[in-house]
Amino acid sequence: MREPKPVYAVLGASGGMGAATTRALVGEGMRVLAVARSRKGLEALSESVSDPSLVVGRVLDLAVVEEASAVVDAALEAFGRLDGLVNTAAVYVPSPATDITAEQWDAVMGPNLRGALLVGSAVARHLAAQGRGRIVQVSSITAQVSRGDYTLYEASKAGLAAATRSMAVELASRGVTVNAVAPGWVRTPMSEELLAGVSPEAVAGLIPIGRVGEPEEIAAVIAWLATRSPTFLTGQTIVVDGGQTAFTAHL
Repeated sequence: MREPKPVYAVLGASGGMGAATTRALVGEGMRVLAVARSRKGLEALSESVSDPSLVVGRVLDLAVVEEASAVVDAALEAFGRLDGLVNTAAVYVPSPATDITAEQWDAVMGPNLRGALLVGSAVARHLAAQGRGRIVQVSSITAQVSRGDYTLYEASKAGLAAATRSMAVELASRGVTVNAVAPGWVRTPMSEELLAGVSPEAVAGLIPIGRVGEPEEIAAVIAWLATRSPTFLTGQTIVVDGGQTAFTAHL
């Protein structure tokens, strides 16, 4: 009897990279618990995948402790198993270093870091208990380089990259790999407004490949890490930025 296809929980599944990742996984026959804060977004996602029967949507707010901890149970209820986690959920709002408030901290760190790690911890317990599984976090090149004015977002992504390394070390002997992807500029609903005011010449002056990335290009790397990458690869952050962080301005 053929073993059922693996099941992945995708957080932020209705966003640009989350939706592209869900489509990539479903395109390979994988089953997906699609988690998002918007029922409307999940309905649109279901219409965009090649086989909607492989996707079960669940509306959850990962900043809420009780809802974050419900992801594992939701996957087991929907599919009877859980083999991996992909976290693409994030908010991207300005937070200048001179004007940070406790409310801003909660608004950014709640979904970007606290929710990610609460779900990650619950999934890690489940995967470690079964002796196999994969976790993929989406960090950002701003964990290493800064554009300014986004202190909390950049801190949350740096924290996620550090947590990826720590979780990978802890879980390596228990059959679970933990890696991250760090995108550069990618055309998504979250970045659309910022990119609208940037000329092609400015983009080419920043990114050696001469353009911003597409969600599907990030999703291809995420899906590879989640399904086909060697199990000897863990604790790493793979940068996908068109060469931006490899480039330095010169006279």
